[in-house]
Order: sequence, then C-alpha cells, then structure tokens
Amino acid sequence: MSSEARQPLLLHRLRTALSHLYSLHNVCNSSNQHEAHNYLIEFQSRNIRRKVTSLHQRKRDSQTDLSAHLDPNEETNGSSFLASLPFLLFTTSSHETERLFCAQTILYRLRRMKTSEAVDLEMEWFDSPHMNVNSLAEVVSMSPAQSVDQNVLNYWLEFLKFHGESISSFHVHLLGKVLQDYFHEFSNNVKASGNVATNVSFAELEEKLKGEISLLVLAVVAYLNALAHASYSIAHGGQHDHHDSLHNLVPLLDTLSSAMSVASLKLRYTTSSVAVEKAASDIPIAKMVLQAFQKVYDAASSQLWSDLLPGILNPDDVMSQTLNEQNHHLHQMALSQCLCVALASIPDALLGSPGGARGRLSVDPKCIVAANSELRCEGTGVGLVKEAIVFLLDSSSPHVQKYVRQQILIVSKRWAGFVPLSLEYVHFTISTVMPYTCGDGSGGLNHFDHALCAYLIQIYEGASMTNDQLMASAAGITAESNCSGHQLGKKKQSSKSKKRHKEKLDNVLNGDDAKRQEAESEAFYRGRVACHAAIWTREFMHLHLIKDLEFMEKHPGHVVDGEGPIGCICSCAAACIPHFFSHGPISAEDVSESIKLFGFLTEAMQKICSSQNRSVRALVYENLATVHSALVNETTSANPSEIQMMAVHFICKCIFILSEKCKYPDGYFVDLSRNNDEDAEIERNDVRDLVRAVCALDLKAAQSPLIPQIIMDHILQYCMSGALDEGKKHSMPSETSIHLLSATAKPLQYLIQMLDQGNVSDFQVVERIINNALDCLSEYCEKLLRCFSQRHSINETLPISRLVCITTAAFASLFSGLVELSSTLQNTIQVKVERTIGLAVLAVMSSVLNIPELTAVSSLSNTRYDIRGAMRAPGGEDHCGCIALMRMVKTGENLTLKCMECAARVQNTGIVSIYQEMMKIYNTLLQSEAERASTQVHGSGVTPTSRRVYLSAIIDIGIVTTKKYPETAKEIFCIMNDLFQKSINAVMSCRELSGRTQTHKYFILCEASMDLSAFPPSFCNKLFDENNLEMKATEWLIEACISGFSQNNKEEPSESSIYWGRLRGGVMALLRSSADPGFSNFAVQGIISLISSECNAILSYCQQNADVLSSIFHDQVIGDDVLPAGAVLITVRDAITSFLRQVTKQAMDRACEHHAVSSFISVLFGCKDSIFRATCAHTGIKLTTWVDPRPTVLEAWLLSMSEMIKLCIKIGFEDNKEIHQLVGESLALCVKLLMQKCVEKETPGKGHVETLSLDGPQTLAMVEFFEQSFKLGKSVLEVLARILVVEMQLDSSQTAGRDASLVGGGIIFASVYRCASGAVPPWAIENLPAIFESLCICCGYELKIFYAMICIGAELKLVEPYQYGCVRSALAGYYYDTMKLQTREQFMKKAQEILESDSNDRWRKLKVLIKSACGGKKKASDFNLKPQYTNWDCDRI
Repeated sequence: MSSEARQPLLLHRLRTALSHLYSLHNVCNSSNQHEAHNYLIEFQSRNIRRKVTSLHQRKRDSQTDLSAHLDPNEETNGSSFLASLPFLLFTTSSHETERLFCAQTILYRLRRMKTSEAVDLEMEWFDSPHMNVNSLAEVVSMSPAQSVDQNVLNYWLEFLKFHGESISSFHVHLLGKVLQDYFHEFSNNVKASGNVATNVSFAELEEKLKGEISLLVLAVVAYLNALAHASYSIAHGGQHDHHDSLHNLVPLLDTLSSAMSVASLKLRYTTSSVAVEKAASDIPIAKMVLQAFQKVYDAASSQLWSDLLPGILNPDDVMSQTLNEQNHHLHQMALSQCLCVALASIPDALLGSPGGARGRLSVDPKCIVAANSELRCEGTGVGLVKEAIVFLLDSSSPHVQKYVRQQILIVSKRWAGFVPLSLEYVHFTISTVMPYTCGDGSGGLNHFDHALCAYLIQIYEGASMTNDQLMASAAGITAESNCSGHQLGKKKQSSKSKKRHKEKLDNVLNGDDAKRQEAESEAFYRGRVACHAAIWTREFMHLHLIKDLEFMEKHPGHVVDGEGPIGCICSCAAACIPHFFSHGPISAEDVSESIKLFGFLTEAMQKICSSQNRSVRALVYENLATVHSALVNETTSANPSEIQMMAVHFICKCIFILSEKCKYPDGYFVDLSRNNDEDAEIERNDVRDLVRAVCALDLKAAQSPLIPQIIMDHILQYCMSGALDEGKKHSMPSETSIHLLSATAKPLQYLIQMLDQGNVSDFQVVERIINNALDCLSEYCEKLLRCFSQRHSINETLPISRLVCITTAAFASLFSGLVELSSTLQNTIQVKVERTIGLAVLAVMSSVLNIPELTAVSSLSNTRYDIRGAMRAPGGEDHCGCIALMRMVKTGENLTLKCMECAARVQNTGIVSIYQEMMKIYNTLLQSEAERASTQVHGSGVTPTSRRVYLSAIIDIGIVTTKKYPETAKEIFCIMNDLFQKSINAVMSCRELSGRTQTHKYFILCEASMDLSAFPPSFCNKLFDENNLEMKATEWLIEACISGFSQNNKEEPSESSIYWGRLRGGVMALLRSSADPGFSNFAVQGIISLISSECNAILSYCQQNADVLSSIFHDQVIGDDVLPAGAVLITVRDAITSFLRQVTKQAMDRACEHHAVSSFISVLFGCKDSIFRATCAHTGIKLTTWVDPRPTVLEAWLLSMSEMIKLCIKIGFEDNKEIHQLVGESLALCVKLLMQKCVEKETPGKGHVETLSLDGPQTLAMVEFFEQSFKLGKSVLEVLARILVVEMQLDSSQTAGRDASLVGGGIIFASVYRCASGAVPPWAIENLPAIFESLCICCGYELKIFYAMICIGAELKLVEPYQYGCVRSALAGYYYDTMKLQTREQFMKKAQEILESDSNDRWRKLKVLIKSACGGKKKASDFNLKPQYTNWDCDRI
C-alpha cells in the first residue's frame, strides 16, 4: 500500500512554531515564542471534527438549518495526527524535541478525545469528494446508532484504502507494509463473513478501525526510533549520547507506548460494553500492545536497517558492512526496547494521575475500573509481562539479554506501583537479576543494584498502603485531587471536580464489606510478599548498607540517594515490621527468618539514625512514624506482646539517637551574628515533629493510648536523666533534653484531658509522666536562673533560655489543665505544679530582662531562621520570653492568678512585689528602646512589638489580680496609670519640643499610640472623653495622622512618609481599643475626619488624570505591605463585630445597645459621601504607578455595612430608617460600579473612564453585602430605585406605574446579568444562589414578585441616546440586548419552571440558567483566582 507523498497541510506551521519556541534549526526569535506557544497548544487540542459533528446534529434537529456544512479555511484544514507523523517517521529531518512534542500531541489527543476525533485523518482532505470530514459526518449522521451493513463496510474499505495509502507515503517500506497487511486482513474478513462487527454502530466501528490504525502506526513509529537508536549505538561504539537527535529515546518511547496503551484501552472497553459487563475485544490490553509490535517486527525483521532508515546515518562502507552483519541484532534490540518500555508504561498510562504533557484520561470511568481489574489479574496482567520477558530472554543474543534483565526490574517497579505482584513473580524477577548485582558490596552500585533497590522500594511502599488506599486503588481512583503541582497553561482541577472525586472516593470507602475484606486480604498478601522479598535480599542490602554508610560518613555534605540501599531499608522497615505486628511471622516454617529480619531492620535503622550525614537521618522520620502508627493500631490489650515492646524500645532508641544528632554543635553560638544553619533547624523541627507523632494521644480515635504513654514515659525518663546528671549539676542544663521535653507538650495536654475525663487505665504511669515532666522543667528553670545569677555569658545562656521559654509557652495549656484539676490531684503533684509554674514565670521574666531579642542585625528578611543570636523561636518574630508570658496569661484567668501566686511563693514575697518586678522589667525595656536609635531594634532590650506583647500580658495580669485580690488594686492600678501616663506624655512631648525631625516625631507618636492601645477600653476611653485632659493627646494624634495626607506628591515616599504610614496603624489600634461598646462623640468625629481626609486624597489624585507616582499610596506607606487604605473604617467594622459578639453571648442594656448602634450609624453616615466619591472616582487613563486604594476602601465599607446589618437584625433594629437609607445607597454604589464594567461582547464607548477594579476581595465583600442587605426587606430596594432611576435615566415606560421595590429588584437582576456576562470574576457567580435566596426572603417568599424582578431586569433600558458607564441600551448587557424574542421567552419560561419547583436545588439551577443565557462559562477571562479578605492587622507594621 503506497501513494505519492503529500506534505500535511499543518506541517510547515508546526515546524515553524516548534523552531521558534525551542530555538531549533538556527531560529532564535524570542519575540515570537509566545505566539508559537499559543499555536502549539491549539495544535494539540484542536478538534474540528467535534465541531462538524455538532453542525450535523443541528441539521438533524432542525430541517431548516442549512449551516451543517463546514467550509474549508486555514483554521479548519489539516490533521494534527498526520502533521505529527513526518517528524516521527524521519520522513523529514527532525530534532528530538520535535519528535517528543509530536508524540506528546498524539498521546494528549488520544487521552482527551474520542479516537475518531483524535485520529483526524479526514480533516486533511477537503478536496476529496468522499473522504473529507463533511462526507464522513454526513454518513455518520444518517445512521448513528444502527448496526453496520454492507454499504457501510464498503465505505470503510474505501476509507482504509484511501487514508492507508496517504499515511503509508510517509514510510513505504515498513508502515506501508504493515497497513497493507491490515487492509487485506480487514478486507478478507468482510468478504468471508459479510460483516466484521455484529451489533456495532457506525460510530463504534469508526472508533475500532481508527484505534487499530493508530495502534499500528504508533508501533511502527516506536520501532523505527528504537532501530535508529540501536544503529547509532553500534555505529558510534556506544557513544550515541553525543548525538542530540537520538540519545533521548526512552521519553519518546514511553510517550508513544502510553498512547498505544490508551488506544488499546478504548479498543478493549467501550461505554456500551462495560454497561453489560463485557469487553468489546477478547484481546487483553497488554496483549494488544505486544501483538502490534510483533506485527511490526515480522514486517521489519526481513529488511535491512538501511532500507528502513534511508539517509539517517550515512556510514562509510566499512561501517555499513558492520551494520548489515548485525542487522538481526539491531532488530532484536529494537524489539526488546519497544516491548520493555511499552510494558512498563501500561499501568501508569491507564491508572496514573494526569500531569506533564498528558491530560486527564477522558473515558467512561467504568472502563478504567475494568482495565484496573484486568491489570490486577495474573493471566491478563503481570502474567503476560512475565511471558514477554521470558520470550525475550530465550530468543535474544547475550547483549540483548543483559538489557532485558535490567529492564525486568524497571518494568516490574512500574507495575508494582499500581497492582499487587504475586510471590512467584517477585521471586522470578529477583532470582533472575541477583546473579548480576554486586553481591559483595564492592565497587559501588551498578545499574542492576540501583534498579533492584528502586524495585524493592516500590514493593515495600505498596505493602505500606492502608486499606482505604488499597480500596481506592482497586476501584481505579487516581489521586488527581491531591496533585499540588500544576503545569503552566493547563487547566487546574476545579473545586467541583475535587468534590466529585471525593464523593466517588467516599462511595468506594463506604461500600460493601466484601470490598473491604478484599482490601484487607490484599494488604496481607502485599505484606507477605514484601517480607519474602526482604528475606531474599537481606544479605545484599546489608552489604550495601555498610558500604553506603561508610561513604556518607566520609562525605557529610553529600545528599543520600533516596532510592539506594539506605532508603530501601527504611521503606522495608515501614512495610515489614507492621506486618509482623498484624500477622506475626510470615509462615510457621520461616519463624527464624522473620526474627532475623526484624532484628536486622531494627539494628539497621539505628545505624542509619547514628549517621553523621543529615540527609541519611532524614530518611528515617516518615518510616519510623509509620512503624509507630502500626504499633499503636495493633496494640489492643493492656499487656503488649514481646515483639511490640521490642518495637517500643527500638522507637525510643531511634528518638534518643536522633535528638543527640540534631543538637547544636560545640561553638555554634560563639558568633551570635552569624545566620542559623537552616538545615540544622529543619532537622530539629523534624525531630520535634517525630516526637510529637510517637507520643500523640488522639482522644477521638479508638486506638489504645497505651503505646504512646509508654513511649512518652521513656522519653521523659531520658529527659529527667539529662536534667539530673550529677556530673553537670551546677552547669548549664542539657540542650538535647529540653529540646525533647518541649515536643511532649501537646501529648501531655491530651493526657491531662484524659485524666479529667477519667479515661486513664494506669494512673501510676500517668502520675510518673506528669511528675517527670514537671521535675524536668523546674530543674531546667532553676539551672537557668542560677546561670543568670552567676552572670554566665550570653553565648551560653541564650540557647537554653530560648528553649526554656519555648517549652514554658508550649506547657501553658498543660499548666492550665493541671490548675483546673488541682482539687483532684495528689498533694505532692499539686506542690510540683505550683513550684514549676512559679519557677517558669521567674525564668521567663529573667530571660526577658537578661537576653536581648536580637544581639545583632536581624537577617529574617532574607533568611528563614534569622541569626543565631535571636531570642526568638527559629524563624519567629517575637522575644520568646514575651511570648511565653503572654501564652501563660491568655490561657485563662485561673492560670494567670496561679502564675502570680506561685512566683510569689517561690520567691518568698508578695504578689504586688512580683508585679512591681514585672513593671521594672518593662521600664528597663522601655529605657533600652529609648537609648537605641529610632531605626535600630537590635542590641539591648526587645523590639517594640515584643515589648507591647509583654505590656499587654502584664496589664492583663494586673486586671485579673485586682479582681481576685481587691486589696492590691490601689498599688497595681497606680503602677498601670503611671505607664499609661508615660505614653500620653510621649505624645504631648512631640507637640512641645521643636528640635525633633518630623520622622522622629512620627516614630514616637506611632509607638506611643500602639502602647496606649495595649491598655483595656476602661483606660483608652479616657483619651476620647471630652471632660478629660488626656483628650488633648488624642487630638494631637489625629491631627498628625490627618496632616500626613497633605504630604502626597509625585515622588518616592520619604522616610517621614513611611513613618507616618506606621502612625496610621497606631491610631487605628487606639481607636479599636476605645470602642466599649460603641464610640464616644469625640471618637466619632475623629474617625469621620480621618476617613474623609483619606478619601479626599484619593479623589485629588484621581482628578490629576495622570499616571504618576504617589508618595503615600505606595507599597511602603498605604498598601498591603504596611496597612491598606480603609484601615480606619475597618475599626468601625471591628467595633461592630465585637459588640455583636457581646450581645450574642449575653443580653445587654437597651440604652447601651442604643448608644453603640447610634455611634456606629453616626460614623457611617458621616463618612459615606466621602467614601462614595472616592470609590466612584475615575480617570480617563489607566493608573499603574500607584497602589490603588479604592478597592480596599470599598471592601472596608461593604464589610462594615454587612456587619451593621447583622447587628441590627440581632438586636431588633432592622426597621431603622437610617440603616435602610445607608444600605440602599450602598446598593446603588455597587450597581453603579458594575455598570462601569464592560462585559463580554461590549466595547468601551467614547469617553470611557477607568474605575476601580472588581478583581479582588472587594467583590468578595460585595457578594456578602448583597446577601445580607436583602434581609432588611423591600425598603432598601425602594431606596435603590429612587436613586438610580433618575441618575441612570432609565426608560420611564419600563419604570412608571411600577412599585419602586419591583424596579429596584429589576435593577439588581440587571446587575446579576451583567455579572454573569463577565463584569466580575467567575468565582463570584458561584455565590448567586445565596443571593437569590436572600432576595426571595426580601420578597416575602412571593415567587411571583421574584419572577417579575427577573423579567424587569431583562427589560430595563436607558433613554436613548443616553449612555451610563458601559451601558448603551439594556442594563443587563449585550446578551440580553441582542437576545431574540423566542429565546427570551424560553429563558423566562425556564426561569418560571425553576421557581415553581420544590427542589432544594432551584437557586443553583437558576444560576446555571442565567450563566447559560449570558454566554456560559468565562474560561478565557483574565481574572485572578478567588482571593482572601484583605488583612488590616496593624500589630506588626
């Protein structure tokens, strides 16, 4: 079968695009790379055949539709399948990159489309009257579901002959012969039986024939590339790696083989066949692939390599003679490579997760399930693999046999990743390759060793799978929902897709017991196989483990190979040791072998833990946690078995070794200015996480807490031995022990909860654990205090002090639980608890006083774990001592009181004296800060943020203490008032002293306002009381904040502007603290002034109508990096939220409620006009050089309004007319902004202006506001209508005589239509159901009114020729403006049917209907993903 070669229509453009994208063939034009990339994506995914099918379907549906014919043009002409073949078949010169892309294209198309669409041969021949796509689609449309007859078979005979000759022209000698044999076979079957497909439709026959053609074509392509590779290898003496054109064979063969697997799957199983639980073909998938290659080999082996690859090598006469002599060997090598790679690719191609160049496998899920069952069956899965391997070993030369033996392991590894391997198969593979490994461990690892380790790891990982994972695997469910990576240009898995995936997984896991029993049996079988594999390879692994560890000891900086012997043993331990827990020895005859294996694994794991190489130790963590988890799950009795206790000791030994290995080396803290060792800190975190895991007590789980308790007991005894080491009695405490102790805090907390609930079976063990934990911490605190008193150097005390503070902070919840249980605890434990708490508080106070937060300049801005001299948790931002005290205080009032009482008792003094000591420390910190330069935070003392953490804690302590001990109130409040007055004096000093720079003044004002905000509302209220002198300080703060807006210019922000930006945060924090529960009159006026000043600055900038810099609307001043615009308005939102929380907890006085609500309304009314002007501000050009403050101002306003609505509804103020007016005007604002956005199919008109973007959290706030606002009733819609009917100049014929609320609802629906047409991001549309439900409530559940609003929204138009924003006629947008009357009537009818249905899903259906009417999904939009709300946190600016 041959014909004159004709160049595919798309070949030239394909070559050009590939050349530009990958800089091939001396082409290097980066300016065209983006265009080339877009073309290649379209080339891969183009599906003109589906479009033609759709046109013919339309023709069948409507006899009057004459548009079913697809006219040929540049966009529709050409076959992607055919254009890929010349590169792959060497018909044209090609680079390996081009060949790989073409193979990926075929794979992608076969995975994502029907075979009839992927193999788009008919798209190439528009000039052929019978073989073009229109003719084919016409034939298909005539009898789409009927069985084929003789006429149809004749058509397909002609089709195969015509297109077979076309494809054969690319390679006559091999492809032509293979396709000719296929054509004759098909023709003979037709003549012999009159039919080749009983009860098969035309479409199914097309799928079958194109699938078989693609299978043969791909086999030929793979074979020719393998043959070329083998020829190069011999011609160049095995140095073919130097030839770029062919050295990357495996990725190409793997891609082609994956495509063959997919084609075979579609031939083997179809939707109609799996529906009746049968296969469409009797030939298994693996056998189809093998047979395809066998046919190609039969056709190729009788031909010389030079005839099959003309012009590829061009060797000299001597080399040509050599190649001719080895012609049979070349064919053997090509066949072996093809079969091995193809067999390896089958499971992953069909069952693996999508990713990389391949898309999701778009076939009936039942077909994948059937394929999964087939591959898991011995006779149709690995049994066929074994047969093929034996065939290759028996029929190949020694050189080829060596290659096949190595490939056995690679093939088997890839199958083991998806299906359970039989014991016989694993024994066959291991016994076949073991003689070729380096059994004596000398000479390093060879290829067989590497492949064997990787294979064994895959077996062990399969044996470590849980029953749930095995059930999912057996059901053919991939883990695509868990794919965190995402390839650029590929569609991400949607939340709906993830939800469907989860539902599908849940259905499997919650299915019948038989499936779970099968999974349990499979788990047992996998574990048994893993144990046997470990026994068979134990000596091999032992030898290589010793050698690997020796090598890694000599090279501590070298990164270990995770798939080498060390990783293999770790995986083996995680698979085999749990199997021993569950099932004991693998058999009665192999008890001794099982014991030897257990001993070998535990000893080997301890050796790995002892390695000096950090990467070696890192391999242990996950696998040790797996062993522990299995141990916990299998220990059900109160008396663990001998092997279980051996495992406990093994885990504890590993923990102790790892904790010793991760300690800071000697001399680490000599130079405190150096950066922390990031790898060391990561390892310390990993060890701490591992300790938490092995001590974890899950109160909700059904597992016994016995094992975690035993392990915790051992660990705390180890810590205690370190704390009480007599040889170090008067020295610094052990850093290793306290590091371990800090990790047990969470498990200890759970243990106390169990004690409280009476769930403790062995009280003596629990008592010992608690005693040891308390003794350890108290001992460490005593030693630390002794070191401070003896003036040890900071290099010695800092690391221990840091760990003590971290441990104290972690123990806060434990202390709180023990304090609550004090009445039930024994007296000795009570004494220890109080002593430990007292010592911990004193140690924390001493740490704050003696250890500066930063001994040198922090490197946290460019490192992960900061300098070594940072008194912070690694990577943290606050002084550990300040954090520890805060944690102790914030945990609860009982613990706060106990801290003071215990500290006083330990120090043998009074509570007031302890409090005075705390205040002295604070004053010392304050003084240190004053002595430093304003921009310096290192040296002595702590940072201002940490100081305020400490201040907040001691203020809380003072308040709690005075409640319990009223006699201390006078002294404590006197101390607190002195501190409060110091901050006020600092504010006033800035006004009186003229010698300071503006920058320094802003710095002092910011710090003072932040300090003031740390005090409770009872103090802060004084600052806003017009009868108090303190109000002068507040006036000065507000004036300073307002004056900063006048600094706005067209330059980069000055240092003064940057500090003013921080001052905004201080004022915001102070305003927030003053709300109790509402704002005073002075605070209301101050907030209004601040908001108005900010909005006026925004308006002023926009009115410049120039894209220039702004010195204040800048990342360093007003922006996300510091504090976004709208921050003062957010204080109103926070005050409303706080008050709402209070009234939810307990009823409040009506007068108090009225005061609070009135103050909130006064603020909102007072600033609304400024906010509306600022958010509606527009420019004639797009502003790109400033940080646009309008979106965050709008977000802050809408969030405040939403909270206000919730509050009014909660306390019964929902009828307040002022609130209704505010909400109605805010709705009008949102509608106006939506009308300013051009939707799909609309183009900006003359005079179009740029308004704020709706692509961000402001739209998230708008969605919530819409949902909340309608809960106030129709009056808000009436306000909306009154404003916009006039402002927008709506056509009076549509509004006159109608109820204002109906018109308002219509305007809302017009806005919804615009949103669905592209005015807002697609994620916002998903919230429409909640808005519809709220609007229905607003209508009093009157569906007729709701329906009327839907209709009015589609009708509303502007008075001609008036234009409003982007609206020229219909408010709803282009789709409704141009919608035909019949289509509109159908839409309204469908909407009415949805409303009248009783379905709980009707609002979602209405959303779908509206989206469909507005152009469907907006996939190609430039909108960002759904955001989070803006963060206005000002504590850390």
